[in-house]
Amino acid sequence: MKVFRRFAGLISILQVFAVLILIFAIGTTVAVQNAPIITQNLGQEAYKIIKSEDDTGDTEYYKPDYTTMEELHADQTAFAEQVQAEGSVLLQNKNLPLKDAKRVTLLGSGSADDAFYVGGGGSGAIDRTQTPSMKSVFEAAGYTVNPVMLEFYKEEGKSTAGVGSNYVGEAPQSVYTQREIDSYDDYNDAAIIFIARKGQEGNDVYTYTYEDESKTMLEFSQNEMDLIDSALKHFDDVVILLNTMNPMECGPLLDKNVSILWIGAGGQQGLRAIPKLLSGEYNPSGRLVDTYVYDNFSSPAMVNFGDFSFSNITQLARILL
Repeated sequence: MKVFRRFAGLISILQVFAVLILIFAIGTTVAVQNAPIITQNLGQEAYKIIKSEDDTGDTEYYKPDYTTMEELHADQTAFAEQVQAEGSVLLQNKNLPLKDAKRVTLLGSGSADDAFYVGGGGSGAIDRTQTPSMKSVFEAAGYTVNPVMLEFYKEEGKSTAGVGSNYVGEAPQSVYTQREIDSYDDYNDAAIIFIARKGQEGNDVYTYTYEDESKTMLEFSQNEMDLIDSALKHFDDVVILLNTMNPMECGPLLDKNVSILWIGAGGQQGLRAIPKLLSGEYNPSGRLVDTYVYDNFSSPAMVNFGDFSFSNITQLARILL
């Protein structure tokens, strides 16, 4: 009986302690949240400012370099242009820089404003509402751009490529009329050909294309090769710009009289550097982070390329769960 009373008394003491701890915890939380008010009502100082003899009263230690948002935006735009310039890579040079080129023709469906890739997919997506047009950046650099081909790639030659699709998107030469071909004569200082391929995290590119099932998306399609060959017939200087997030198979171009420049994705403002890369104002001194192989399937890792799903995935899930 005495043991029971002692046990009951111990429980009562523990209950009192539990209540006190709870009150203390709640009280501490409330006191911390209302510390300034409590300190003020107790007539105490929460902090005190002590000025040194050489104190000027200016507590802004890190002063901005810009007085307006316009200045900040202009500096960021210039930096984006510098990054594009220094990150671009010259893969093959036959005619760069284009010192005397003034009247140029932009070829390839990727030259259109809505087809030139400024970023990838997923977290690599870019807001292009403030991105300048390819025409405007070339004109700002002193070039005159073939207007017939600009219009052509908005209509008849518009790209059919899209995110997650196996369409290369380049129009066949049969779509080109004599009007387009004749326009080359007035803007024949150089042909700038855009080859575009989309990149996106979580997705492998297709190992076949809609245009040609025997070719992968990382090869030049027959339509693209025909466009390059057509340009070589009408222009002395031909430059190919690789607007791609993935390494391409460039083997078929190595014996052609073309310069090849990898420019990646231009970002929101980086494409401003492209005309200056061609003129020699900027040096494409970047280095590749991926190997551009002659044949992607020569790599043993290609056996793991693609989307592989277990046929008995449902059964495996039941076993694991």
